[in-house]
Amino acid sequence: MEDQKLSELTEAQAKAEGEKKKSIHFFWWMFGISLGLILLSSFLFFWRQGRWFDWSASVDVDLLAAWGSFIGGLLGTLVAAISIFMVVKTLHAQVDANANMEDTNKKMITLNTQQLFDNKFQVLYSQYCDAVAAYEGESDNAKQNLEAVAAEFLTLPFNSDLVYSLRVKAAVKVFEEFYAKNRACCSVHFRVLYQLVRFLDRGDIEEEDRIVYIKSVRGQLTDGEMALLRYNCLTPNGEAMRQYVNHFNLLKHIPLMNLLEFKKWADKVTDKHQRAALDATFITLRKMMKDNNASDEPVKTTYEISPRYLISLEFERWHCCMFFRFEENKKAKSGGPVKHPYAEAALKKIGNKELPELFSAFLYETFLTSNFGLFENASNCVHTPIEVEDTPPDCFIFEIQVKGPQRLVLSQDQYTPASRS
Repeated sequence: MEDQKLSELTEAQAKAEGEKKKSIHFFWWMFGISLGLILLSSFLFFWRQGRWFDWSASVDVDLLAAWGSFIGGLLGTLVAAISIFMVVKTLHAQVDANANMEDTNKKMITLNTQQLFDNKFQVLYSQYCDAVAAYEGESDNAKQNLEAVAAEFLTLPFNSDLVYSLRVKAAVKVFEEFYAKNRACCSVHFRVLYQLVRFLDRGDIEEEDRIVYIKSVRGQLTDGEMALLRYNCLTPNGEAMRQYVNHFNLLKHIPLMNLLEFKKWADKVTDKHQRAALDATFITLRKMMKDNNASDEPVKTTYEISPRYLISLEFERWHCCMFFRFEENKKAKSGGPVKHPYAEAALKKIGNKELPELFSAFLYETFLTSNFGLFENASNCVHTPIEVEDTPPDCFIFEIQVKGPQRLVLSQDQYTPASRS
């Protein structure tokens, strides 16, 4: 961006220099033409009126005066015409120069503002890196040490058969105990990260530049760091951070299977590739729900996890209600064209008995917990009892309804009540 602006300034300077050279060339051309006309008129005048090489002849004062008047009139007229033309050209050039100067000044101000912003960002980002480096561990890599600390928390024993909302509260209490033991590192880490994203939110820069910066920060967040950030935002300590996490979608790629609330299902899926595939499925479904919630018109779409498993999403008109339908075709050949798809294998390990609760937890997390209640709340986003059908015997189907009196919201740009007509 800065290189482009510098290039524009260089082009403007080169254009101004070219205009200056053109003006000088024009002046000398007009001067030469005027001098040539004077010499030609003088030659013609004396040729018709004078006596050539007659040095004894007396000077004809009247003739000389007439010639002088003629030359003066011609020269004066030409000089006046050239002067007027040059004055007009100069005025136009001055107007253009002023406009270019104003444009250049604006670009310089923008460039200086961008450089100042970038310098401040680099300072804050350096402080963020220092805060991450404060996590102690066996590795020389700061992020790996942070991941090790996060893994220490995420692998803590956690067994809860409570409903998901109460399970979240129980997991937050476990995190608060972990935070108390690691407060020296965690508190600085989250405070500096807060200052960094707050600066990006309030910085005086173009929106497209802001997006580049925030994507750069989001790209630096590891899986463990996103999990710690989520739990911290669920505590009073992270209350101020919630709006920035939502606004910049910092938890966009958080692996749900790493969370304590999903531990009961994650323990059944020991293969890391299968767990990663299930996390990818959750991320894809969340994106589909977000993208299809962009209007008030009724929408129905499907997502095929594998030939065996199919998910249907249906938003009613005004998007105050969404139906989530899960179907298993027991007759479908396992894997289809892929011998052993990881996501399918993970779902089979969890088992049909647990799948309704798993996806109910996913929807509760997506619509409520991950937004920290800023978009919806439990009274405005109710999950109806899960309806499970196991007939005919070659299918397994269940449906979950997410419903509220106002439009369902999945991101900050959708945070408006559904319009009515």
